[in-house]
Amino acid sequence: MPPHLAFYTRLFITTVMLTTSFATVAKPSNIIDEAEIAAGNVTQLTMLQRIEYLAQDQALAPNDIITETEQLIRLAQHNQWLKNEVMAATVQVEMLAYMERVEEANTQINHYLPITESQHFQELNIRMQLAQQRISDSVGYSEEVEQQKQLLLEIAPTLSNRHLAGKIYLSVAERQYAHNQLDQSLKNMQQAYNIFFELDDQVNLSDVLNSLANLYNYLGDDLAAIDYFKQALAIKKQLKDEFSSAVIAYNLGITYSHLNKLELAEQALAESFSLSRSIDDEIGVLLAKAGLGSVARLQGDYEQAIKLYSETREAFLGTGVNRDIYSATLGLFDSHFAAGNIAQAQALLPELEQLASQLNAQNASLKLLRRQAKNAYAMGEYQQAYNKMESYYEQELAVYEHEKKKKLQTLKVRFDTEMAQQNNELLKKDLQLKQLQLDSQSNQRLYLILAILGGALLLFRQFKHRQFYRDLAMKDPLTSAANRRAVINAGQLICANSQSAATIILVDLDNFKQINDSFGHDTGDEVLIAFANACKQTLRKSDTFGRYGGEEWLILLDQANEGHAVAVLKRIHQALNQQALIGVPNDQDINFSSGVVMREANSELQLDTLINLADQRLYQAKASGRNAIQLSEQLVALSS
Repeated sequence: MPPHLAFYTRLFITTVMLTTSFATVAKPSNIIDEAEIAAGNVTQLTMLQRIEYLAQDQALAPNDIITETEQLIRLAQHNQWLKNEVMAATVQVEMLAYMERVEEANTQINHYLPITESQHFQELNIRMQLAQQRISDSVGYSEEVEQQKQLLLEIAPTLSNRHLAGKIYLSVAERQYAHNQLDQSLKNMQQAYNIFFELDDQVNLSDVLNSLANLYNYLGDDLAAIDYFKQALAIKKQLKDEFSSAVIAYNLGITYSHLNKLELAEQALAESFSLSRSIDDEIGVLLAKAGLGSVARLQGDYEQAIKLYSETREAFLGTGVNRDIYSATLGLFDSHFAAGNIAQAQALLPELEQLASQLNAQNASLKLLRRQAKNAYAMGEYQQAYNKMESYYEQELAVYEHEKKKKLQTLKVRFDTEMAQQNNELLKKDLQLKQLQLDSQSNQRLYLILAILGGALLLFRQFKHRQFYRDLAMKDPLTSAANRRAVINAGQLICANSQSAATIILVDLDNFKQINDSFGHDTGDEVLIAFANACKQTLRKSDTFGRYGGEEWLILLDQANEGHAVAVLKRIHQALNQQALIGVPNDQDINFSSGVVMREANSELQLDTLINLADQRLYQAKASGRNAIQLSEQLVALSS
């Protein structure tokens, strides 16, 4: 995991808001209450319908579901409706797992999992196992759960319930990701995506997007991660799923902090905090506070960072969730260290060592080694600092070798060059200050390690630079859309083909300066990225678009007339405003104006002439009051 990840993103908690094997259930008119129970109005069928509804509803808060399922469990026990009891308990366990209420979830799993096995309730058994995996990962590695994962993968292709099969693939992919099995994780994410796409299951597709975003986060591709997070967040908001929205807003905030977009990070984390508090998600509130602690540390407000991390760490200690305790303690260490409180930071290392051992995850081990090296260096223990960094790079190289053998094309292996420079500086100061005498064998080992690292870094740097300059030549660095050069080249190719008919559109975002002035330049960047995403979602493969300059865009439609151009622009406008834009008020639309020019087949008009004409029509659209499309003889409103 990239070294700037001071704590975990909130991984994969949204991903099993389950769909049962039954058909979609209409919402019961009322929640089953005590009065109905006392009157004997609750039948086995009405309870079954209510349980199925609770399992599928995206808007109910998890704590409310936990409370109601407890009531249903007691009623089923009273009436000796065993299947209903186990179904209600399964939904409850899933919610407890989401909320990371570990002890309560384990109590229910230990009681009901054997019942699902003895009664041959296969689907309920699988769902219990998936919840057990989630709980296990939050506490630490379990060999038993690892074996369980393999059995579930063998079962998945045989299930008639394709929704549940997709859940298995996605849940296992998330577990594999958490344990650095990235090639297998991608493979199973793809299986899940294919199933949910085939079923047109938007809810679970959004969960796959969230998981993919977390994976891209790991690989250091933060811009792609943000794109996936925003798509997932827009779906969850449309479904009024506040719990999942809070989770994804948290992940989005953490990713913005990686890019040092601290204003956007703070806004997203504040949104996550507010949503989590409104649904009594205590873990969500604590994670959002920890995220805000990270932002405070990056802003240099170490006192606030220490306060927030101390509060969240103390609260997490009461949950028993080692992953979250480790994350908050790591953040507290970094904040103390940055503030110059070396003794306080050092006092946290024994606890971090114990937690890393319990988690048994390579990411945790690597993070710990780097902190141990920093601490030893600060204390003047240069030999120990060198040894820790040596271990760190040996493990990094081992990870790289494993990934290379697996031929995982999407991985972007990154060495922490800044820490490598610090390591070299450490050795230099070590020699100067302590005149450390390394024997011949130690020197040889040092030269070998540095040679290996240097060679590996050089190869990665060469590959990375080639890719970088290739992208630089043709891509806009902010939005990843075609840049001015690329889109003009595409337009010239169209014009060079005299038989090709096309429509040229020049677009300018309305009041863009006002957006920058009112909400900040980070929000302005968000709007540009969102426009590019809207074009990607709307245009055909034969169409082309690119950033022409500033907030202006050039769109080239293949074989299209003015009516088609209007329809396309309206769809782009709709897609733009359906996205979750951090920093923009929910009631404010983002509008744009356009100038449209048709190029008939066999026309001799060149691109520069067409663009000039489109620019004139764009000016007319702006002068008419904006939010409009200027055609050859007609002005069309973009939206009402």
